[in-house]
Amino acid sequence: MIFPTGREKEINLFSGLINGGRLGHAYLFDAPQGMGKKTLCSYIVHLIMCTKHSACMHCNGCLTVSSGANPDVITVNNGDKASIGVDKIRDMIRDVYIRPITAEKKVFVIENAHLLTTGAQNALLKVIEEPPQYAVFFLLCDSTNPILQTIMSRVCLIRPAPLGTELLQKIVPGCPMFLYHCCEGNVGRLIRLRDDEDFASERGAAIDGVMSFISDDDYSMYEKCAVLESDRKKADAVTELMLMFVRDVILWKNGLEDIIINKDKINEIKAFSESATAKQCFAAAECIRTSRAQLGKSGNLAMAAQTLFMKCREVMHD
Repeated sequence: MIFPTGREKEINLFSGLINGGRLGHAYLFDAPQGMGKKTLCSYIVHLIMCTKHSACMHCNGCLTVSSGANPDVITVNNGDKASIGVDKIRDMIRDVYIRPITAEKKVFVIENAHLLTTGAQNALLKVIEEPPQYAVFFLLCDSTNPILQTIMSRVCLIRPAPLGTELLQKIVPGCPMFLYHCCEGNVGRLIRLRDDEDFASERGAAIDGVMSFISDDDYSMYEKCAVLESDRKKADAVTELMLMFVRDVILWKNGLEDIIINKDKINEIKAFSESATAKQCFAAAECIRTSRAQLGKSGNLAMAAQTLFMKCREVMHD
């Protein structure tokens, strides 16, 4: 079992609830992919199943949870499917009404709960409205947008916060400093960026592209926007980084340099800030947001990329 570093607040909360006999029946963990929801939930399940409620990792409860052999811990996910259908939830519900075998509680973990179909959510609703006293449900989702309000009203919402830079350095040491800022407190994203051979070049292209908005050379944009014309996935990644850089300029203008992400690009941020008003920066950010949606659609990718650069240059040069 991996200890969920940086989640002491949540661990202390659940430890108090479990040891005080006040554990609720349904919790929803909402955080972007890579924020450590599964790791945190796994530790909490160990706390529940541990004979000492301390995640000792020596008792039968802890060992069987770690090995995946605990009969009172049921996990549901989408597997290789695009969604979690009603049949999977109905199968789970049949287990809900079978009393726990080895522990006082029976735990049900629904991974990727944002992929539950409407039918599956309605089936789940019936059991979390009036669950058996021993049942505890954990729903893990990347976003609550697809979750029905009737479900949301019957769960306790837990939102793990982004991790600080110092914690990220302890968990994943040895990364270039800008990665700790670019991952925005998401350890999973940090690892993906660390292992992504194209990220550094994409980030460089994004910043070069934004700097071309303020260039006096009207033709430089055609060279810079070429990076967006190769494929949509790369275009999405580069425009996200462009938006991040413009956001940093806006933060700089407002004296919020402590929370700037591209801290190693301060000279570029200063140069852009000196050449553009706050109004122009906000307008450029809006152009990038709008163009990102267009770049994600079918059609002429090169035309969409050129339109992005032309609109942003028009904003900067009135």
